[in-house]
Amino acid sequence: MTIYIFRLILILILLLTGCSTDISTSDLPTCTSSDCNCSDFATQEEAQRVLDAFPDDRYKLDRDGNGLACESLARGKKTTTPNKAMPKASSAIASGNVNLKYGNPSNANLKDTNNYLLERPQYTLSYNCKTGIPNWVSWQLNRDWLGSVDRSDDFRPDV
Repeated sequence: MTIYIFRLILILILLLTGCSTDISTSDLPTCTSSDCNCSDFATQEEAQRVLDAFPDDRYKLDRDGNGLACESLARGKKTTTPNKAMPKASSAIASGNVNLKYGNPSNANLKDTNNYLLERPQYTLSYNCKTGIPNWVSWQLNRDWLGSVDRSDDFRPDV
C-alpha cells in the first residue's frame, strides 16, 4: 500500500511539473510500435529522431555506441513521417578505428563488463568477464602487417 501511494505521489509531481510519464511516438515512424531497423528509414536524420526519443537504444540503431543512429544512411531532410523539426544530432565523434569500419556488432562499451569494448591498433574486441572469453573480435589482415622478423614465441600481456 505504501509503495502504491509513493508511486501515485511521484506521478502527480511529474505531471504537475510538466514532465511526461510516457514517450510520445505520434510524430515518429510507425516502426516504433513494433521494431525499427535502419532499413526502415530513408535518411540518418529520421533514424536519429527515433534514437533521441528512445535513449536506451531499444532498436539497436546505434551499433557502435557513439550516439549517432544508422550512420550508413544518407544524410538529408527527406521524411517518411509527418514533417517535424529535426532534433540536433549528437556531437559524438565516430570512431576512426579501422576494425570498427562496419560497426560495433554488440554495441560494446566501456561500462558493461560482459560486453566490454577493448580497442587496440591491431584488433578490437568485445570481452565478456562472466565467460572469460571475447564475445567477438575484429581485425584487419593484409600484406602490410607482414614483416621480415622470424617468429619468436615471446608473447606478453597488453599493458
